[in-house]
Amino acid sequence: MIDQCGREINYMRMSVTELCNLRCRYCMPAEGIVKKSHDEMLTEDEMIRAVQAAASLGIRKLRITGGEPLIKKNIVSICRRAASVPGIEELCITTNGILLPSLAGPLREVGVKRLNISLDTLDPEKYRYISRCGELSQAIDGIHAALAEGFEKIKLNAVLIGGFNDDEIPALAELTRRYPLDMRFIELMPMDGNRDFGPDAYIPCTTVLDKLPEAVSEAADGGVARLYRLPGALGRIGLISPVSAHFCAACNRIRLTADGKLKPCLHSGDEYSLKGLDDAGMVREIERAIWRKPSWHGELDAANRSRSGRNMNQIGG
Repeated sequence: MIDQCGREINYMRMSVTELCNLRCRYCMPAEGIVKKSHDEMLTEDEMIRAVQAAASLGIRKLRITGGEPLIKKNIVSICRRAASVPGIEELCITTNGILLPSLAGPLREVGVKRLNISLDTLDPEKYRYISRCGELSQAIDGIHAALAEGFEKIKLNAVLIGGFNDDEIPALAELTRRYPLDMRFIELMPMDGNRDFGPDAYIPCTTVLDKLPEAVSEAADGGVARLYRLPGALGRIGLISPVSAHFCAACNRIRLTADGKLKPCLHSGDEYSLKGLDDAGMVREIERAIWRKPSWHGELDAANRSRSGRNMNQIGG
């Protein structure tokens, strides 16, 4: 479907839970969240009906997110059913990787093609700090489990935070020489809930290139990341800059929250409820949301925070 700005919207990110087994400082509060009742959340059947409605309007790529999607007890069933929806050509998951040692195989078997795995640091103490409770070794084990299963593409995501991990840019990028995966650096976004970070934390992705002068530019692959490669590397480096150089004019995505709210823009407070609608009602509401997708998200920086009205774990990372 084409929105009023002429953008083809063909990508949906669907959160299956607001809950997580970590408490990352840029994503959710230290105490977690107030758990909603089951009646407030989308059921598995409603999720699949939403995917079917979206696919009927031209959604071709579906990414399963959270919270942490792998803590959802029926995650394999959700993925199996979503992968079989006519029109869905690519099923992906974003995860912190901790549960991949037991789930990478089953997810690959039911049709998950690509994985994005969060990895903000290679320092165990810093990993405990940023996640508030996680162990780096578990995330690393998850990455190795994913590599062993042969997913079509594995991307590691590092949120770039000044004064925290900008000194690790070369070490994180070096992973692309050792393994057939992409390392992506994503600018920290000023969400309302992540007030742990001062102005100095919001550094541009160009910092990565300053630290990697040998990186060579590569052609875009249809995504929002600017791509580079280190000499002899097996994978690529991606730079995603929602703050310093927004890509709203090329945005092709919508987001569905675990409680059934469709967000046409990550940083807008506009939401369209799909919960409780029949199939035709879901189609109509998705059409309305896509048509009203904002042309851009407005200024984003340390002084101008996101207008999303939710923490990242409540939207879907």
